[in-house]
Amino acid sequence: MLCPKCGRTMPDENLFCTECGGRMSAGVAQSIPAYAARPCARQKYPKRKNGSHAALIAVFCGVIMIAAVLGVLVLFKAFPPDPANDPRMPPGAEASAMPSRTNTAAPSYAPSKTPRPVPSPTRTAEPAPKPTPVPVEYDEVIPYFCEIALYSEYGGGSTNGIVKRWEEPIKVEIRGGYTKQDYDFLLDHIDALNAMGCIPSIAVVKSGGNYIVSFVPLKKIPRVVPGYVEGNWGFFCINWDDRYKIHEVHVGIATDVTNQLQRNHLILEEFTQGLGLLNDSPRFTDSIFQAEWTEIQELSKLDYQLIAMLYNPLLEPGMAEDKAVEALTKWLYTVE
Repeated sequence: MLCPKCGRTMPDENLFCTECGGRMSAGVAQSIPAYAARPCARQKYPKRKNGSHAALIAVFCGVIMIAAVLGVLVLFKAFPPDPANDPRMPPGAEASAMPSRTNTAAPSYAPSKTPRPVPSPTRTAEPAPKPTPVPVEYDEVIPYFCEIALYSEYGGGSTNGIVKRWEEPIKVEIRGGYTKQDYDFLLDHIDALNAMGCIPSIAVVKSGGNYIVSFVPLKKIPRVVPGYVEGNWGFFCINWDDRYKIHEVHVGIATDVTNQLQRNHLILEEFTQGLGLLNDSPRFTDSIFQAEWTEIQELSKLDYQLIAMLYNPLLEPGMAEDKAVEALTKWLYTVE
């Protein structure tokens, strides 16, 4: 067959001339199926095979990703970050290894009956006042000191009537779901105690503390404080060595059944008692050691006096009650 364009001889089955590319005889071309006459250029973007399967896979992957995101959100809500890593908390020195426990004192008082709720305050609690002179007669101070500092509300046994106090720096580690008001109120209280000058230094640390304060729901207090007694909104456990030197305290404060005023009170009471003042008494209604439930927001002058007496240089851990009374009597009657 001759090419009608260039005149070259081509095989009869050719549709196009191999020399010039021209179409061969129209009659022959028309006898060939239409799809065979199309150019055979390679497609740049071939069609995707099994398109329906790919769509199903994409939908499945999307569902998995949404479920993963929802799972992370649920876990975050159920297990929020530990507030001990709160950037507001000042850095502190890491604590050294704690001595092994030898004695456990009973915890302090909190209400066994739920008091009527009151609105939470909108302002940060004021710092506790600094210590002032003894507000009651000397003959009342020493018996009250012995009652509060040398005996325990719960248990005590053979350790009753013996001085127990801190001799090493106190490193406070704050854990759980505390509010900014909780945190500020506790730090104000710590500042006031440090200002007394008689207690070993108290500092807030992020980890390695020997004085752990946990803000948790009521039902979780038994998990953070050993020996918890049911019904208490605030509870502490205090440990000392064989020389009656306190080396570890755990405090639990309920967050779900209390408002801010009530937690302020519990912070004052539990933290102060963790210094070694383990008992309550019905004697003074304005005292943080009052046996009945109150919502006292600051330590009384007498409360500060009891702390100063416990940490008086004339006393020492392990001192018996009679020796402590003798030393304190001498001190009180020689103070100008």
